[in-house]
Amino acid sequence: MDPIKYASLAVDEYEDIEQGKEKTNEWRKSIVNPCKPSNALRNALAMGCGILFLSAYAFSKSPLDFRAMHTARRDDMHLPALPTYQLDPELISHLGPYGPRHVIPSKFSSEAPKGCDVSMISILQRHGARYPTGDGEGARIDAALGKLSQVTNVTDPSLQFVLDFKYPYIADQLVLLGQKQ
Repeated sequence: MDPIKYASLAVDEYEDIEQGKEKTNEWRKSIVNPCKPSNALRNALAMGCGILFLSAYAFSKSPLDFRAMHTARRDDMHLPALPTYQLDPELISHLGPYGPRHVIPSKFSSEAPKGCDVSMISILQRHGARYPTGDGEGARIDAALGKLSQVTNVTDPSLQFVLDFKYPYIADQLVLLGQKQ
C-alpha cells in the first residue's frame, strides 16, 4: 500500500492582519449592494417618468383653457363645468389616483329628474392625505379662500352660492387614519 502524500498548505499572501483588513474592505466596497438602487436604475426610472409625463402632456388639453370649457344649461342658468384633460381613456384608466378627473360612461343621466331641484350636496371625504403638503401651499389656499369670502358682488347667477358657502370639513367625519394624515 502506497502512503498518501499531502501537499503543503499555501502560505497566506498577507504579511500582516492590517493589510488583510484593507484588502477585505476594498473587496466589500467593490460588491454592488442589491438593496441600494444604482445610478443607472435611478436614471432609467426618471427617464420613464419623464416620458410618461411628457406623453400625457402632449396628448392633453390644458384644464385652464376656459374657452374649451363646456357649460351645462339648466333653465336660464349656465352652470360652469369643471375642466377636463382630453387624454386617451385607456391611459386615464391606468393612472389611478394620480390621473385627472374623467367621465365614466353611464346609461343614467346626471340631470335632475323633471320637477326635482337640487337642495343639498353631500361631500364624501375619502381621507386626509389629499391636503396640500408642499411649501406653503396650504397657506396660499387659505389666503385665496379668505379673498373669496370677501366677495360681495357675484354677477353669474350660477355662482350665487359662493356668497354664503362654508366648507363643512370636520375631522370627525374621517376614519382615524384620515384624521392623522
